Amino acid sequence: MSSRLAILARRAELGRGKTRLAATVGPERALEIYRHLIGLTATAARASGLPTTVYFDPAPGDLDVWPDPPFSHARQPTSADLGIRIATALLRELEAGGGTDPSGAIVIGTDAPELTGSVLAEAATALEQYDAVLGPSIDGGFYLLGVRSLPVDLFDGVAWSTDGVADAVREAFRQNRWRWRELPVLRDVDTEEDWAAYRATLPSPAPKPT
Repeated sequence: MSSRLAILARRAELGRGKTRLAATVGPERALEIYRHLIGLTATAARASGLPTTVYFDPAPGDLDVWPDPPFSHARQPTSADLGIRIATALLRELEAGGGTDPSGAIVIGTDAPELTGSVLAEAATALEQYDAVLGPSIDGGFYLLGVRSLPVDLFDGVAWSTDGVADAVREAFRQNRWRWRELPVLRDVDTEEDWAAYRATLPSPAPKPT
């Protein structure tokens, strides 16, 4: 299994990111929740055993959560376009893989608290047989995307931050005549309602993030 993992992350800093969540719970609480989410993401990445690079926006930070090792660190491009940031991370990880076959690159964010190391390992295993792997989220987007190569036009026409993102990526796979594997549908946390729905799935109330 030679896939590499890229994590797109923002610095855990008051007032940065999670704006939809902060609009209803306040910036301090949104920061607490975000720290909790990135802690879960870091745990899943470690458990997967995959070589992992954290791509920060705009610069590395939070090394208590993303220590080196086991994580490598890089900067995201300054472009506001999510497709460019995803493509940049995937291309860098494909290049870092050295062209081994089978190989692949997987990208995730920090908003899927149900993501586990076993799901990440399943994605890497899928790339040994498929051209791509997709982890769709409940809101119509995706929490994980893995590829063995990256055509320059893969993200053309994708309307980011809409409920049609996953379908647009599936259509891009079809246009490239790719075979792909779908992972379980998981929840993203972007709003207070998302956070409440996630907490409701737990056997006991989620511990207060610290």
